[in-house]
Amino acid sequence: MPRIDLVGPYAIRLFRQNIRDSLMSHGEECVLVHMLHVPEVQDDPNYPRCPVCWDDVYKQASKFDCPNCYGTTFDGGVKDIYRAWGLFTDSNDEETFGKRGMWHPIASSVQTEHVPDLWQRDFVVRVARWSADHRIEEIDAIYVFKGVTNESLRTGAMIGQTGYDTVSQRADLQLISKDMPINKYAFLGQRFDRFDGRER
Repeated sequence: MPRIDLVGPYAIRLFRQNIRDSLMSHGEECVLVHMLHVPEVQDDPNYPRCPVCWDDVYKQASKFDCPNCYGTTFDGGVKDIYRAWGLFTDSNDEETFGKRGMWHPIASSVQTEHVPDLWQRDFVVRVARWSADHRIEEIDAIYVFKGVTNESLRTGAMIGQTGYDTVSQRADLQLISKDMPINKYAFLGQRFDRFDGRER
């Protein structure tokens, strides 16, 4: 029996592939890091609190530079991490007025693939040099997402924003300081796989 693709899923898969092809032509490979966030894992027993820094009595972390949870207070800290294609560009020009006068922050933004589902305060690692087998040899910079906009394709009576119809993601980025806990993650020498294509 032949397989029949419905219009909706086919259009979404085709759009995702078109975006991926465009990013492969004009962008660069990076590593997307989706951290554990309280709203999605707080009641899930599969994600226990960090045994290193979480205080069961006071219900808070004793420190936020923990090398085990990277400041998330959940054991492990990282939920999803993938190698993906991204296109880095300059963000909107703006000036900031502070104590030392007017200055122009260097801001950037990124457009990337639809997985993993990125949130505010997730990270992207811009890689300066890869090995032949896709291991990170040198990191250019690590950026934190200031806010993520999902680009969706509506092809039918879909109610609400879902991961089902997300085709790409855009976000403004901010360069993190060397003191951020995510810098303790062992990126160098690691091989990160691409998303395997299975829909969630």
